[in-house]
Amino acid sequence: MSVPAILQLATARGEWATNPPLPSINLIHPALPWSITVHATVTFVTVSDVLSAICQSLQLPLHEEYWSFCVGLGNGYRANPERHGRTLKRLHLLQGKTVFAGLYRTAAEVVLGGDIWRMNFI
Repeated sequence: MSVPAILQLATARGEWATNPPLPSINLIHPALPWSITVHATVTFVTVSDVLSAICQSLQLPLHEEYWSFCVGLGNGYRANPERHGRTLKRLHLLQGKTVFAGLYRTAAEVVLGGDIWRMNFI
């Protein structure tokens, strides 16, 4: 990565994550049975706040009650993930779609306003 690209990325991380800027937002995704709440580290939620909150949340261990949601994994893995050298994490619910591709809202959600945003992963 070139020096200008690194500087551009560093600058973007401090930008508002939403327009208008908000002090907190809730992120949802259809594969996740809970939301991720992002709180501002400054006066508004930044791109860095969003990326950090997503990363921290998806790295948490997945409680056993949600293992059946991991349909992309074999039954043996779901039955005893520790045997395979790792525990299931919330990230596994995304079934391989792990590249964060931004936040969006539907047209109805834009009209209603509020702090709920949808996460897009590819």
